[in-house]
Amino acid sequence: MARYLYRAVGAGGAIQTGSAMAANPLLLRQTLHAQGLHLISAWRMGALATLFEASPSPQKKADFFTHLATLVGAGFPLEEAFSSFASDKALGRMGRLMAADLRAGKNLSEVFEAQRKTFDHTTLCVLSAAQKNAALSGGFTELSHHWAWVSERRQDLTKALIYPSCLLILVTGLLTFLMDQVVPQLDGFLAMTGEVPSFSARLLKTLCAHALEGVLGILAAATLITSAILVSARISSPMLLFWQKVLVHIPFFGALWHDTKVHEMTHALGLMLTAKVDLLEALHDLELTAPPFIAHKIRACAGLVRGGSPLAQSLGQAALLSQVDAHLVALGERTGRLDHFVGQVAHLMGQRMKKRTRSFLSLLEPGALLLVGALLIWIVTAIFLPLYEHLVLVEGL
Repeated sequence: MARYLYRAVGAGGAIQTGSAMAANPLLLRQTLHAQGLHLISAWRMGALATLFEASPSPQKKADFFTHLATLVGAGFPLEEAFSSFASDKALGRMGRLMAADLRAGKNLSEVFEAQRKTFDHTTLCVLSAAQKNAALSGGFTELSHHWAWVSERRQDLTKALIYPSCLLILVTGLLTFLMDQVVPQLDGFLAMTGEVPSFSARLLKTLCAHALEGVLGILAAATLITSAILVSARISSPMLLFWQKVLVHIPFFGALWHDTKVHEMTHALGLMLTAKVDLLEALHDLELTAPPFIAHKIRACAGLVRGGSPLAQSLGQAALLSQVDAHLVALGERTGRLDHFVGQVAHLMGQRMKKRTRSFLSLLEPGALLLVGALLIWIVTAIFLPLYEHLVLVEGL
């Protein structure tokens, strides 16, 4: 038995919080249901593992939907398919709770709506359409592919960030060590010789004397500015939109962020169209989940579609797709394979982003080497060479 903190809704929609003893969340739900309460969320007191299990990885979610698609396609009852998943503790426990809700008479959309913190809005929209079209197995399969795509994309992003992050830390540490430790030592030896330092040596010495304080100051300023931006963005939606517009204009990173969000939008649109979600409903869903800078473009696109414009033309006018991508969407509209061609556009976007990232990383390493090399050459010419010449002169005497 363990003690759980819970939030539940009672008669009349009043939210209640409290704690109760139960062997597992399923029994806690049943206990509260007997008291006329509907469980919203629960947390096991003193168990940090439960906290970390609250958000399964995208790959686990892909496995979960693959499991559902396989069993439902084979004719298993939906409740049994949910309750039999055992590859992940958190999702297994969630599956048993969802199976209990299904047995209690709730429909599939309501069951997944209760797990909104785990599954995104696109998942709920696809499942709603799959249930409406009596194609649950196909809907589960599409969601399996969706979460596998999310997992692969997250892994690619992690791999792309690890190397430049390590390189940046290494270069910063090396430069700080050279400027804070090596240069003062060499300058001390040069001062002992009585040589008058050159302007380059004096400039290097002044710069190195404040190197560590400068690095710490830059980090502190960056932390304060980032905190101010995040706070203002959370407080005010116009401020969030303003900062996102500023972010878009940052060289390389701004364009990469914008293309990433458009890529996510295009992938989600293709997924929902494949699941037979109505086009305007899909655009509305994308507007709800997209960042404000992208959401207002989607809103403009939906307005054009609602007015009778083709999707390809609307996406182009809203500056969401390039001319080439819009032509592919137009081809999908003419051939009646809009979902396929939107998916192809998303695939091409992903390939272009990978190519751009690889190009950036290929320039990052030479740039870091040039920076370190330039500092080493400066140290050698400004301090080490005069010191070496003095030592040679002393040996000659």
